[in-house]
Amino acid sequence: MLPEPTAGRRRSGNLVLKPLRRGATNLISDSDAAPRRATAPFCLKPLSTSVDGAQGLMTLLICDNEEPLRGLVRATLEPAGYRFVEARDGDEALALAKVERPDLILLDMMMPGRSGLDVVEALRRDPDLRNVPVIMLTARAQASDQEAAERAGVARFLAKPFSPAVLARTVAELLERAHA
Repeated sequence: MLPEPTAGRRRSGNLVLKPLRRGATNLISDSDAAPRRATAPFCLKPLSTSVDGAQGLMTLLICDNEEPLRGLVRATLEPAGYRFVEARDGDEALALAKVERPDLILLDMMMPGRSGLDVVEALRRDPDLRNVPVIMLTARAQASDQEAAERAGVARFLAKPFSPAVLARTVAELLERAHA
């Protein structure tokens, strides 16, 4: 017989399903292994609480002037159950960020018009958006580019081409930290 689960947890076989909170990743664990992603029927969608208190899916803003890259990011992260908003340039990203208030932003460094660095600097000046984590996705992988991104307030810097597994892990980690 299995011991009674602790309050707020449900036991299913030898797996403990932890209750979902805002920003939590969909993880399950057993006594002998590290936590791992849950699969149906135990998979829960990451939830976010909007400004008006309504709960919904975590929102990710993807900003890149190349649609195929936006599609790759979306396809990589869709299994986690996020909601996506997409922008083609920095100005559109800022406008959408102000309206949608995303939980995380994935941003290209080089775009027509306003650069990714300019967008991050504008986000950090906005009291409602200054704490939104930003992942910079860029083909510019020089140390000086990474340093400039860090100075601007980027949470993570991923050089293109990036590993989809690393991207998914990074997004989950930053969301967990931002909403802990």
